[in-house]
Amino acid sequence: MSNTEQPILIITGMHRSGTSLTSSLLASAGLDIGKNLLEAGEGNPKGHFENLEFLNFHQDVLYSLGIDKVGWTSNNKLTPPPPFFAQAQQLIKQNQSLTQPWGWKEPRTSLFLDFWAGLLPNSRFLFIFRRPWEVIDSIYRRGDVIFHHNPQLAIEVWNSYNQAILNFYEQNADRCLILNLNQIIIDPHQLIDKIQEKLAISLNQPATELYEENLLTQDTSESSQRPWIIKNYFPSSLEIYNQLNQIADYQDPILSQFTETPNLDLWALQDWLDVHLLKRKLKCEHNHIEQVYQDLGTAQGKIADLELERQKYYIDKKELGQNLVKLQQKYNQDMASLQQKYDQDIPSLQQKYDQDIPSLRHKYEQDMASSQQKYNQDIASLQQKYDQEIASLEEKYNQYIADLKQQQTELTTDLDQLRYRNAELSSTNNQLKSDLETSKQESNQLKTNLEQSQQESAQLRADVEQLNFHIDQLNSLLEEYDADAKDIHGRYADLHHYAKQLEQESAQRQSQLEQELDQERSHSETAQSRITAMETSKFWKLRKQWFKLKKSVGMGDNE
Repeated sequence: MSNTEQPILIITGMHRSGTSLTSSLLASAGLDIGKNLLEAGEGNPKGHFENLEFLNFHQDVLYSLGIDKVGWTSNNKLTPPPPFFAQAQQLIKQNQSLTQPWGWKEPRTSLFLDFWAGLLPNSRFLFIFRRPWEVIDSIYRRGDVIFHHNPQLAIEVWNSYNQAILNFYEQNADRCLILNLNQIIIDPHQLIDKIQEKLAISLNQPATELYEENLLTQDTSESSQRPWIIKNYFPSSLEIYNQLNQIADYQDPILSQFTETPNLDLWALQDWLDVHLLKRKLKCEHNHIEQVYQDLGTAQGKIADLELERQKYYIDKKELGQNLVKLQQKYNQDMASLQQKYDQDIPSLQQKYDQDIPSLRHKYEQDMASSQQKYNQDIASLQQKYDQEIASLEEKYNQYIADLKQQQTELTTDLDQLRYRNAELSSTNNQLKSDLETSKQESNQLKTNLEQSQQESAQLRADVEQLNFHIDQLNSLLEEYDADAKDIHGRYADLHHYAKQLEQESAQRQSQLEQELDQERSHSETAQSRITAMETSKFWKLRKQWFKLKKSVGMGDNE
């Protein structure tokens, strides 16, 4: 081994013998078992810790030889065809480490030990074996179809794998370490010590918490008939197991029970009871499956109803959307119509207002000017007439005074003439009073005309007020139009709010329906998985296997 070459440790053994647990412990201790590993599965929930490249290589070799890819074969003298030699060397080149010990774990390696030992002359081998009845039980529980009609093949495969290990060990003892799985379970640190001691490979201490007892079923019951079945009907398997224990320096305490003769009658009765208990449990399971089917049918019906409701919801939502579009269109049309009517009425009303106001104002100004002119003319005419009357009266008065003075002068000379003149004066005075009364009547007539002018002015003011009233009506009509527009806008806002509220309620209902649908689907999936689990239940398979085993040993198959 050169200074740069790292130790190689190949881990193998029969399927279901604990090689995955051993690999996980060694990986935690510093052994490089590869990067591309097989994922965890139902049989190994913690992981297989198998290098997929070596796994695929072994499966391809087995397939080329016409053997089941899993490796269920009793032929342990297999050699890969020549075309696979170069592929194996490429695998080694791709996976070898230059910095730490490396290797791989793969149960099928047990079928090609000489092949790998020849390619890797400096490699070391760690073989893990397990009680045959525990391996057989684990294989049966896994439920591989190949064993349904040939349960004996399981013990033949166990013999083949472990005999191949013994044969290889006889020729290569110095490079091999064989351990019982129980030794590793009892003390994982012992695994590291023995590898160091026997194979000269130094590793760190493993992570002991990787082992979980509930993941590894061990049959240690004193009343179990499985070890006795192996001893009495498959003694070669027990012989191989004893040889492996001797090499591993391990004494299995359960083997000490073989010194006593078992009570086969009690075992037969116990099996009889177990069969009927299993049948009863199976019947309960069938009833449970029927109930699950009923629940599944109910759930599927609910799912169909929910689907119909969901479709109805989408239809209602679509119709609501269409109605909203129609309402929006109608609102837009109404608003456009009102706006158009408003735009049409406003210019005409404004034009009419603009046309009427100047004419009315002009007429008012003309009427006022005419009335003022007439008033001024009447006043001037009355003033002139009054002045004339006053002038005439003054003239008459002056003339009267002159005449009076003349008469007074003449009075002294002619009293009779004075009396006569006094009578004429009285007549003239009466005539003057009559003229004054006439002047008063003409003055009243002038006042009447003035009052008529004032009435006409009031009528003109009334016309102006009526025009203002029409303008107020026009403004009121405009306010009504604005109120109608606001009312339509408010109704649209209420409708939009109701649509949003309806949409929110629809969204909530959809969310609720989707939650119920998810719940029903979850129940359906749970029910389906339970049905699948029930259909692959181990009880019915165990019952078949037990009757075949009893039939093969001549115990009869009557229930």
